Amino acid sequence: IRQLYRAEMSSYTFDLLMLGLILLSLLFVSYIAIKDRSTKLLRNCLIQEKTATLVLESEREKLSTLLEIGSLLSSNAEKQLIFDTICSGLARCLKGDHSSLMLYHQETEKLECVSCYGVQKELLLGQQLKIGQGIAGWVVQHRTPLLLAKDISRYDFIN
Repeated sequence: IRQLYRAEMSSYTFDLLMLGLILLSLLFVSYIAIKDRSTKLLRNCLIQEKTATLVLESEREKLSTLLEIGSLLSSNAEKQLIFDTICSGLARCLKGDHSSLMLYHQETEKLECVSCYGVQKELLLGQQLKIGQGIAGWVVQHRTPLLLAKDISRYDFIN
C-alpha cells in the first residue's frame, strides 16, 4: 500500500495520513474510556439513589405507623384497639413477624399479655409471667432493652 501511495502521492502525505489515523484512533479510545467512566459513575449514583429511596420509604412507613398510633392515643378509641395497633405497627416497623404487648400489674406483680401480633397469637393472649420469667420478665427485671438475634439459645429463657 505504501508503494502505491508513493507512486500517487508523496511519502510525506502518507505519513500524515497514518498520523491522522493513529490520532483519530487515540481520540476514539479516549472517548470510550471517558464514556465508560461516566457510565460507572452514573450507575453508582443510581444505586445510591435507590438505597436512599428504600431508606426514606422505610422511614415514611415508620412515621405513618407512629402517626396512626398517636392519633389513636389521643382519640377515644378503646384500649384493645390501641394495643393491637401498637403491636401490629411495631412488628411492621421492625420487620418482625411476631410481637406482643405486656402490661405490669403492681398488685399481682405479674406481666399480662394484653395484645399479640402474628401466628398463634391466641396462645399468648392473656398469659401471665412473673418478673424474671421469659423474655419480657427478663427485660423488666434488668430494666434493659434486649434485641434478640438468631442466637437466642445463649439466653436462659424458658418457653
